[in-house]
Amino acid sequence: MKKILKYVFDQKKYIIIASIGMIGGIIAELILPYLNKIVIDNIIINKQIDLLFITLTGIFFITIFRALMGYVQEFTFDYVGSRISKALKFDLFKHIQKQPFKYFDKTNTGELMSRIGEDVDNIWMAFGFGIGLSVEFSLYFILGSVVLFYLNWKLALISLISAPFIAYLATKLEKEIGVLPRKEWVIRKKAIYLKPKK
Repeated sequence: MKKILKYVFDQKKYIIIASIGMIGGIIAELILPYLNKIVIDNIIINKQIDLLFITLTGIFFITIFRALMGYVQEFTFDYVGSRISKALKFDLFKHIQKQPFKYFDKTNTGELMSRIGEDVDNIWMAFGFGIGLSVEFSLYFILGSVVLFYLNWKLALISLISAPFIAYLATKLEKEIGVLPRKEWVIRKKAIYLKPKK
């Protein structure tokens, strides 16, 4: 893990840019509920029509800003992942070239190709997608909870109390749905073998 982190720290400049995009997008996303509150409470209920243009303009520009920040985040994280993958493959290939002939006699060629290709690509997916998404969702949850309590602490409390139950259902459904492609593949394979030959 320490060796992989070395490759990550080499890309710290791009990670900072991606983090700025992530935080900017999250802040923009969390401002929208407050503007929606103004639309419902002040404009629709209290008939403060003078706030309509300003509020809609704010929603428009915040939506554009959120889209730009999301693009910066996704593009930069993917770019960081591809650079880490490239550096890992290059160093791994150099390491394999330095091995004695006995190593190649004992090690399967397919295994070597899998290590250089598939294993490194999995690391790319982890750092380019998985870790970034985990951090983003954690920030969403923390900052979103703060905003919810600021807007209406009673509704926020109800949401937080029901969150573990919803998370449990989501995890359970994900496990049940995740095995369906595997079951379908097994059924199709059996159907091919059981198909009568002409």
